[in-house]
Amino acid sequence: MKNLELIHLTNMEANSLAPKLRFKEFSNDWSITTLKNFFSIFNGYAFKSSDATHKGCRWIKIADIGINEIKDESISYLPKDFSAKYPKFVLNDGDLVLALTRPILNKKLKIASLGNLHKGALLNQRVGKINTNNNIDYVRQKLQSFKLISQIEARIAGSDPPNLSPNEINSIKISIPSVTEQQKIASFLTSVDKKINLLTKKKALLETYKKGVMQKIFSQEIRFKDEDGKDFPDWEEKRLDEISRIYQPKTISQNQFTENGYVVYA
Repeated sequence: MKNLELIHLTNMEANSLAPKLRFKEFSNDWSITTLKNFFSIFNGYAFKSSDATHKGCRWIKIADIGINEIKDESISYLPKDFSAKYPKFVLNDGDLVLALTRPILNKKLKIASLGNLHKGALLNQRVGKINTNNNIDYVRQKLQSFKLISQIEARIAGSDPPNLSPNEINSIKISIPSVTEQQKIASFLTSVDKKINLLTKKKALLETYKKGVMQKIFSQEIRFKDEDGKDFPDWEEKRLDEISRIYQPKTISQNQFTENGYVVYA
């Protein structure tokens, strides 16, 4: 990747609104704004469970929103004519949606961009669509920053279950660059995400491969040969206690501890 004089978005200079590291073609200070001015959230519609069909328009529910992905394990549908009946809630390719109930998992926000397969889907309640004049991919990346997620988490901690409400987070202050720089940053971080996804998939495939090979090795379906190309000796059958020992640690009673926390053995 080129132009890596870049991006450490959270470490600002003490008296400057410019980050310490950035792409070399940008030099202007960043602006201070609030989440209210950074984006808005459009909430979905309370479609009825009884409206569900076996085919028609894809129905995006809160359970479908993962961390940077739309889950396709349990797809739900609404009648096809609902697109015309509820046009405000129709989603498009590239839209950014997020979970509004229990929105944070393992310090990550449940937020995802829709792909071409989700074009024309309908937005259910407790799922929000992000509207913004900023770069949409930059907004997604910014919303996954650890510092911002910690601030959001602190604001919504009082509800059970935690609910993400614009009124709770609108006043959070952030610093942002120009839209042109946003696009550059988002493009770089998105390319990193793609590499991570490819490596994650490769890891999963290797783990599956290893599992299958192990089964064949330990069932002796696959056998290795020695350096001379000859078969190794046949395997022997032994009890576990013949090849290993299990030691049980001694129980330590409270009166064996000294004031300094040391253990006194008899």
